[in-house]
Amino acid sequence: MDIQRFEKLVPLIVAIISATALLGGYMYQKHKEREADIRKTRQEIYVEYLNTLEIERLANTKEEASNDQKLGRKDRQKIRAEAQRLWDKWELEKGAATNKLAIFGETAVVQALAEHWRKKPTPCSDGWETNVAFFRAMRESALPKEKRLSDEDLAELALRCTPTPQQGDGGVTSKTR
Repeated sequence: MDIQRFEKLVPLIVAIISATALLGGYMYQKHKEREADIRKTRQEIYVEYLNTLEIERLANTKEEASNDQKLGRKDRQKIRAEAQRLWDKWELEKGAATNKLAIFGETAVVQALAEHWRKKPTPCSDGWETNVAFFRAMRESALPKEKRLSDEDLAELALRCTPTPQQGDGGVTSKTR
């Protein structure tokens, strides 16, 4: 009688094992797709940030050209206006790209850029901690398994400032870099 009972349970056991295997495979596939999406997003953000460096280079070139005394006054003014348009574009695009980096950038990338910017520190203003907390919440929501960044690194990228020692774990006076 026990064998007959067991024979009746075999299809149920096989069904449970099959369903578990299918669910596991589905979850694994979704995990891989999410990783690919994050990789793609990061690549796009890195390229976007690097493109701002090209805008900066062009703006510097125009600015230097506007000082050429061989050119007439109107030509120099025109070139200066072009340089200013490039600087305005750079400011906007670099800010947006940097904010995206603060949220989605790989920890090592964020830390390296933050360290680079610390070489020209801009102190943080009062209330910087709440802004950093906001960026941290977005970052941890988007990338829950990514290594946690320090408040200082997030402040450098998200707020473009360097926390001072008196401010404890940081401080923030916004300055565009």
